Amino acid sequence: MLPVSVDVEIMEAIDDSAYQSLDKRGTHSSIPNDLHQYLTPLQRQSLEHLKEFGWKLEFVRRPLFEPPTVVLLSPEGKQYATLEEEGSLNLEPEIRWRALA
Repeated sequence: MLPVSVDVEIMEAIDDSAYQSLDKRGTHSSIPNDLHQYLTPLQRQSLEHLKEFGWKLEFVRRPLFEPPTVVLLSPEGKQYATLEEEGSLNLEPEIRWRALA
């Protein structure tokens, strides 16, 4: 039986923390607990209306020094769209997305 050295445990801890730092949002969740603080009144109103048609809040991008980007998923689950500050649904935002399965 090979002895396990302390060096191996240290490397595992380093690798784990490096992996966690790859996630840009860190400890923030994709949908904040108090979502309304990130939405304008018009976005809140539109979101409630769009939910009736099956649109689902997918995530909120919160870049530094920029307004949050509210991202919705279509009822079929095949298209992302952004909810603009004035409450309109933008089906062709200028954002690159990961491919939907």
